[in-house]
Amino acid sequence: MCEDETFISDETQNICEELFEFSEKNRGSYDNSITNIGRLFKSYISDVKTMHKIYMEGVGTKALEEDQRFPDMGLGVGDRGVIAISKKAIDDILLELNKSGINIHLIKLVFDIFGFSRGAATARHFANEIHKKVDGLVYEKLQLNDSSKVSINFIGLYDTVAAIGCIKDLLDTTDENNHGINLYLPKDIAKKVVHFTAHHECRDNFALNSVAPEHQELALLGVHSDIGGGYKDPKDSVLIMKPYLRTISEDDWHATRNFNNRAEEKIEEMKQEFLPYVVSSSCFSQNNVVKTRLTNKHYRYRATLSMTRDISPDLQFLSFNLMHKIAMDNNVPLSTNTLIFGGRLAELYSFYEDNYNHSKNISGLSIIKEVPESLSSYVLKHYVHCSDHWALDSGMYTMKPKINQYGERERQIWPHKKQKGFPF
Repeated sequence: MCEDETFISDETQNICEELFEFSEKNRGSYDNSITNIGRLFKSYISDVKTMHKIYMEGVGTKALEEDQRFPDMGLGVGDRGVIAISKKAIDDILLELNKSGINIHLIKLVFDIFGFSRGAATARHFANEIHKKVDGLVYEKLQLNDSSKVSINFIGLYDTVAAIGCIKDLLDTTDENNHGINLYLPKDIAKKVVHFTAHHECRDNFALNSVAPEHQELALLGVHSDIGGGYKDPKDSVLIMKPYLRTISEDDWHATRNFNNRAEEKIEEMKQEFLPYVVSSSCFSQNNVVKTRLTNKHYRYRATLSMTRDISPDLQFLSFNLMHKIAMDNNVPLSTNTLIFGGRLAELYSFYEDNYNHSKNISGLSIIKEVPESLSSYVLKHYVHCSDHWALDSGMYTMKPKINQYGERERQIWPHKKQKGFPF
């Protein structure tokens, strides 16, 4: 006898415990390093009278506190959600200007806005509050009027992932319903908008919210945090195959043989799919089938496959330097200091920068298509993380890949379009 390839309720906790070493990776943003937004904030030049900078913590996070996983981080809503952070940003701006003794009615306000992930969604929503002028919260809270001189110079975005869920859509964060968050950026919203996207990202819960074709959008090699930053651990260990489970009677040799054959097929399929990620097959786990006794007459069989690699976290430096360059080209007041890297990363960055310099309006896959196959293959094996995996987090596959109709891992991309209930 054997059952369906799913978890049964009384075993979920046991499976979670068995896979704990993989699941622990998903415990919150404060396990990670500084993001490129943090680096840009440090680089932004400020002075008391003319230039001010404000850093907002990410959605679901607050300095020196444990991440608020639900609903803020989990769904992007709540007291630390996208809209709440946008409102707090306006309050912080007002406080900063008041501290400086500046009469905002006598000056010109020019904004540069940066964001990563849900922070990029927040940046887009915040930019729209500025663009709405007297109908938006920025004008309302700062007590501005039609004659006020307010504009947005630059919007720099890293891999926008809104992933908003609420009761209306049964907490679904994978769809394009953003529930009051305006991600659409009109063509005239800023002098320059640029969006870097993660070419290798394919998690189901990390659908991309595009800004193309209205604005420049560039795909770069890497997954979500290879682009926006945050990795620090040089060891990348992930469960790349969904656990294959069966309960089989002790004397059912036919079911046991079928399980072993199917497990072997699944394991080999996944090894072939992830072969481009590894320097050798030794990166794949061994002894992947485990048998445990459940009762006097039944065994539980489990097949898994994990991949462990030494991965440098330095790929994120390239997207920082490129954003820094584009921002400075568009009059953003940043220090001239950038990050230093050598070897194959320097070679890759030269392709990024040379192609951008050749055509300032380059977009889509244009840059990475120019990267030689040998170089992109090397970068994949040594620098690109694998962000999608089948480790359980609170009994759910929160980091599972999006699988397309052909059985391939592929990212969902939501188009850039006007949203109902907003003026533009």
